[in-house]
Amino acid sequence: MQSFRGTLVTVAALAVLAITGCDDPLNPCPIESFVDSDFLDGTWNAELINGNPIPQSGFKADTKNFVKASSIEFHTSYVEGGKCLAPKSMSGVALVRYKLVDEVGFPKDSKTYMASFDYDVKPGDLTLRVDTKLASGERVAPKVLTVDPVTPAGWAAMSIVFTR
Repeated sequence: MQSFRGTLVTVAALAVLAITGCDDPLNPCPIESFVDSDFLDGTWNAELINGNPIPQSGFKADTKNFVKASSIEFHTSYVEGGKCLAPKSMSGVALVRYKLVDEVGFPKDSKTYMASFDYDVKPGDLTLRVDTKLASGERVAPKVLTVDPVTPAGWAAMSIVFTR
């Protein structure tokens, strides 16, 4: 009986979400609409660090780590105002990845952070949170983000331009 009640509550919750216009509560808008939209969803790759192309040997983050590449993968879970057509803001989760090499170019274990994000569409303001650490940035063009990212303690300050 308890299992039936739990199933009934789940079905009722999904029915309410469907009535409110949300086809899939985990992905509130169709994925095919993201690439040329206000949404950040998808993978963004680092093009510049501190205004320069990433060197062949990697960007020196500290004495033992050189950033060879970086990416952010966004997944929107909440949209406010205008929903899928013209959202005012959105939030969700982002995976921030750093591909690392050592001082002679040998691959090291990469660093990955799972962050929550808030994105205010009109000014293009972006905030990433990992635990108590904050990172900020802005969308400067439809396919360009500039982010001062969350990095491990002791790493050099970075401003990264990501494109998709």
